[in-house]
Amino acid sequence: MKMVHVPYRGPAPATLGVLAGDADCGFLATPTVLPHVKAGKLTALAVSSVQPSPLAPQVPTLATALGQPTLDISFKLVLQAPKRTPAPIVAELERAAREIMRKPEVRARLQAADLVAIGSSHADVQAAMKAETARWEPLVRRLAIKLE
Repeated sequence: MKMVHVPYRGPAPATLGVLAGDADCGFLATPTVLPHVKAGKLTALAVSSVQPSPLAPQVPTLATALGQPTLDISFKLVLQAPKRTPAPIVAELERAAREIMRKPEVRARLQAADLVAIGSSHADVQAAMKAETARWEPLVRRLAIKLE
């Protein structure tokens, strides 16, 4: 299917764009659209995470909806620092982030935002980012996707 990217300044304006009919569909944040789904104003077709969303367990995953069980296009949020950040500072950031991610109140707030705290190491994140780049680069090249 052919689609045109419509840039919005965040999930709330994007949701309003879909509600207003300015965009036919969108990959939108679950907590932002869920009230509109419950009100019958939007239809949730699928969630992009590997596991069903705890906020909307009745909505199938994209992998299930498309019949492609290995499909994983989960969104990931990554804590980053400038490239030349000294290793001891990176290690301290890792330690602090892991400590924060273990706090029940942080986990609860993340869950309310439909996010899962992982707390990976710097090496794990680098490997995951390399794998994601290798996975998506052929599609980006084939579709000639360019930064705007």
